[in-house]
Amino acid sequence: DETCPINIYGKSKAEAEKRLQAILPECCIVRTSWLFGATGRCFPNTILELAKREKKLRVVNDQTGSPTFNRDLAKAIVRLVRSNAQGIYHASNSGECSWFDFARALVKVSGLGDVSVEAISTADMPRPARRPKYSALSNTSLEKYGIRMRPWKTAVVDYMAERAGTSQTAANLANPTKSGKQS
Repeated sequence: DETCPINIYGKSKAEAEKRLQAILPECCIVRTSWLFGATGRCFPNTILELAKREKKLRVVNDQTGSPTFNRDLAKAIVRLVRSNAQGIYHASNSGECSWFDFARALVKVSGLGDVSVEAISTADMPRPARRPKYSALSNTSLEKYGIRMRPWKTAVVDYMAERAGTSQTAANLANPTKSGKQS
């Protein structure tokens, strides 16, 4: 589909793509969405931090997209580069969900069964910039390179394992005697 950005952020990305293709027609552009990883700012990390403090979360249920685990995106990009891909490709974990569905899956996989997630509308949580109602990506453009993106729900399980490992490593670095190592 033709791009149809609805906010300044989207318009700047669309303009950047046009300019890049004008200067470097053989370039490879990868579009992704709802990117998340074990560290840094992202929706899953925010939800899990909130779930530690609050027993009821309110999350938008009328915006649909495709979550993308940063590790899976990196693997897809490496394969595209090694294949000398040119053009525009969509790379996100397969499947789609609402932010609400995403939050519920995160809470469930994390074992925080005492936390409830309530569905709300975008109108109930106003933001400065308009958000698209439907921004799920199709990965069919990757198929000619044999790239298949796994389901986002499977990626969430690995994300949780990496997050737990990262947290444990950080705790061990902060207090080496707890990990059994003495200075």
